[in-house]
Amino acid sequence: MALKPIAFCTASVLALSLAGVAHAQDKKNDDVADKDVQEIIVTGVRASIVGALNVRKESTQIVDSIVAEDVGKLPDNNVVEALQRVSGVQVTDRGGGEAATVTIRGLPDALTTLNGRKVFTAAGRSFALQDISANLVKQVDVYKTRSADQIETGLAGQVDVKTRRPFDFDGFAVSGLARGIYNEQADSYNPNVALLVSDRWETSIGDIGILVNASWSKTKYRNMSTTAGAFVPFATENPPAGSGPTPLERVFPGPNNVNWQPGLDYGLPTEPGSTLNINGVDTPYYLSRDAVFSSDLYGQRERPTVNVSLQWAPNATSVYSAEMFYSGFRGHTFNSLQFSFVDWWMPMSSGSSRGFSRWMP
Repeated sequence: MALKPIAFCTASVLALSLAGVAHAQDKKNDDVADKDVQEIIVTGVRASIVGALNVRKESTQIVDSIVAEDVGKLPDNNVVEALQRVSGVQVTDRGGGEAATVTIRGLPDALTTLNGRKVFTAAGRSFALQDISANLVKQVDVYKTRSADQIETGLAGQVDVKTRRPFDFDGFAVSGLARGIYNEQADSYNPNVALLVSDRWETSIGDIGILVNASWSKTKYRNMSTTAGAFVPFATENPPAGSGPTPLERVFPGPNNVNWQPGLDYGLPTEPGSTLNINGVDTPYYLSRDAVFSSDLYGQRERPTVNVSLQWAPNATSVYSAEMFYSGFRGHTFNSLQFSFVDWWMPMSSGSSRGFSRWMP
């Protein structure tokens, strides 16, 4: 019984102490709330998402956008790789270690524009999006419907790439990027560097701004693949007399052979014990691949890109812009091909042995 008053007193002291601490914290928070706190705006990926949502809200078309912060923060090398994150956009043609083609809702032939203007290249009438570094882009809009105020779009829609301009910044701005991407198959580090310098001035004739944005990348790639050949019939080791084929000789379609289509087993009887009518003789056969193809494709790509933009605002209601956009490409590709044919055209010599992978019907 003597322990109960002691425990009660101890609990009371702890409760009073905690109450004092809580009262002190409340008073401190009240003091902070009474002080004037300046507005703090944190920009980042969240601001980019909000900007993309605003583009959707303000547009009367079905459009998806990627704004500058998204392109700068995501690990993308070009515009095509950045577009794969847009809903309804599929990236195709990934040859040589990079994505090169986009489809919108599964449809090809998307119109590509630069700052709303149609641009063609030496390779065709469409703009090569894979040649544009993601570091040079301010915003990418993907239009899935058409509008009368736009250039006539392609079958799938329109992809409009918007570059940065000097009036996008309040004053002097400089930004640099240097990174390397390791390609395991090519055993090489691929450099990617970019530099942006922009400034604007208030003059007697209005605001004047100039921006220079440049990037350079070099990519070494390597693709290795092995492909099996077509299924074709082969004579057995002991073809019947009068049939014509030599042992293990490949059987070609002809006027004296059963008609069949090269490729898979289309047109060939595949039931156990099936034969081919060759020169009027029922001839058993093997069905096997005719070859093995090995490819070692390797090379490198070099892409310099420069964007220069001039802007002049004589008053608050008008802005004049002049731009120059240069995109270069230089590539070297080598392909080492090896063909291993399993068929032959001469009879087997006595005592010879050859490997043969077969499937017998």
